[in-house]
Amino acid sequence: MGVDKGSDGRGIYRAIYTNLWDDPDFRSLPIEAKFVFLNLRTSPLSNMPGIFIFYLEPIAKQTGFTKNRIKRALEVLCRGQWIVIEDGILWVKNALKYDPNISLRNPKHVEAIKKILLGLPKSKLVKDFCIYYGIDLPYAIPNREGMAYRMPITDTDTDTDTEPDIKEQANAPFLLPTKEEIQEASEPKLKEDIEQVCSRLFKEKIFPEVNAFKNKMLKEKKNLRSILHTLCRAYIKREFEDGPWAYCQKVIESEDRKYNARDYGKTLVPEGPAPDWIKEAVQKGWT
Repeated sequence: MGVDKGSDGRGIYRAIYTNLWDDPDFRSLPIEAKFVFLNLRTSPLSNMPGIFIFYLEPIAKQTGFTKNRIKRALEVLCRGQWIVIEDGILWVKNALKYDPNISLRNPKHVEAIKKILLGLPKSKLVKDFCIYYGIDLPYAIPNREGMAYRMPITDTDTDTDTEPDIKEQANAPFLLPTKEEIQEASEPKLKEDIEQVCSRLFKEKIFPEVNAFKNKMLKEKKNLRSILHTLCRAYIKREFEDGPWAYCQKVIESEDRKYNARDYGKTLVPEGPAPDWIKEAVQKGWT
């Protein structure tokens, strides 16, 4: 495997916004997941758009983690939609979006990205990447649906040339909605996603009282986006010092104000001064 070491041997320069360390979702990740994510963003085996063929061995060598620890970290990152793995390709979902050195308005950058995509296997994941970023797919994808691995890494090949049976569909990977999807979702979609996440939290015994918590939040008329975001964070965290109820209660108090402020900003502002909580949200940069 060849690695581009750059003209001076120091490697390719990659930038990450420092606000990543203040992101609540990133801070809630286990230390192994944080470390592996940063490796995937900055590893010499990564690339400009953040979608590449990956192997466990280099990650293990570079991080010092065992393969089992890396697998667990990848599972957490997949559940949180930080990464997507399919057909042997790994996509750091927002690597390109939050790279300050790359602009999709720059035709040269777009052409460079397309050249990298041409070097990848033809996969539905590459198509999803192009749709996500509004890039023209540089080739035709075979007329089949790529099947995501149920686990981020498998030791055996998966036959993707046949239609999945009912059992395979039931075992399809559970994907949490991204923050962008939560922000743009309709009310029926939010309610549907809340029920799905509640079901997973209950079935996996992460938060046995989740339905009681959800009903309490709905009765208190909490913002649906804040409820969903809070439950997603609980699903990613999985272990709680003071229990899942206390954790979710603390998180939703913050998330509810943020999402209420954002939703308020999307509506027509009535005459007169804005409410104090809107002013506070603006001052703290929530909107």
